[in-house]
Amino acid sequence: MDGRRVAGRWGWRESAEGVTERMLLTGVGLNFKSTRLVHSVKPGYEEATAGLVRSGDVLVSIDWQAVDGLSQDKLAAVCLGPEGSVCQVCILRICARGSSTEERHVSITRKKL
Repeated sequence: MDGRRVAGRWGWRESAEGVTERMLLTGVGLNFKSTRLVHSVKPGYEEATAGLVRSGDVLVSIDWQAVDGLSQDKLAAVCLGPEGSVCQVCILRICARGSSTEERHVSITRKKL
């Protein structure tokens, strides 16, 4: 189970003991155009990201796990976690003229989706 079977705001996850359980989905509030390209920040998450993540940023890692090569489903599973838990997100921002990049580390508190 990767947490992506969604019915309303509920999903499924596998516990450490291997038991599949129903849980209220909580995540980091980012929408992606592709596996790594941030499309937008979901409404209500602006304060959580404090404007530090924006459309066009490239996701590098979540909780120190590189996301390069992850499928969309695996990426979604990495973003999910207990409500109120803090997720460490590393993004790469391409500067205005594309001549340089800036790596940023942002802490985002997971909220109900």
